[in-house]
Amino acid sequence: MMRLRVAVVLLGFAALPFGCALTSKSDPTLLRYYSLDAPRRRPHPSGSPAAGSPPLQLRLGRVNAASYIRDRIAFRESNVEVGYYDDLRWTEKPEAYVRRDLARSLFENEGVQEIIGGIGPTLDVDVDSFEELREPKRVAVVQLSWQLRDDTVVLQRQTTTVRRPVEEEAPKKDGFSQRGLAMALSGALDDAIDQIVNAVVPKLSVTPIASPGPLATGSGYGH
Repeated sequence: MMRLRVAVVLLGFAALPFGCALTSKSDPTLLRYYSLDAPRRRPHPSGSPAAGSPPLQLRLGRVNAASYIRDRIAFRESNVEVGYYDDLRWTEKPEAYVRRDLARSLFENEGVQEIIGGIGPTLDVDVDSFEELREPKRVAVVQLSWQLRDDTVVLQRQTTTVRRPVEEEAPKKDGFSQRGLAMALSGALDDAIDQIVNAVVPKLSVTPIASPGPLATGSGYGH
């Protein structure tokens, strides 16, 4: 009988951690979302065509991002190690910001006509880096690899890298705000877009404009 009582007591103590784990509640993670849709100001168009000349035309092709670049905000401790903030998110994937800012700069600010059919020059972009580099100082890094091509050859290929220092902020009750990082990445993206636009638009003035597809003449369609 004594042995049975001891066994019951030991079993009760063994079950205590499991019971506590079931009844305890951990603090929920508070997610913070940041957006880069700040208004872009370009006071001087870089490549408006002269009066009487044909309008500049361009197709915005693929805009892809490296597999590690997603809605979670990333950081690097070194060139070979990538991590993520547990509670920080972008409202959209970074490639969506890149595509929208490129379209706004090219087709609204610069007045370039967007090609949606037929052949013509095409701009493709890869987002290689979009994160914070922590060492030796906090820096926002945006790196975009891009190429301007037509239907036969690559006209220009280049990698644009911009770094912006992250301004430190005072601590708050619930930790550090990362608005400084979001603003630094927004500025770095703005600079990278400007560099691409300034390089691409002058090329369009010497690139043949889009032409209609083969159905325009001699197709025999409908006969």
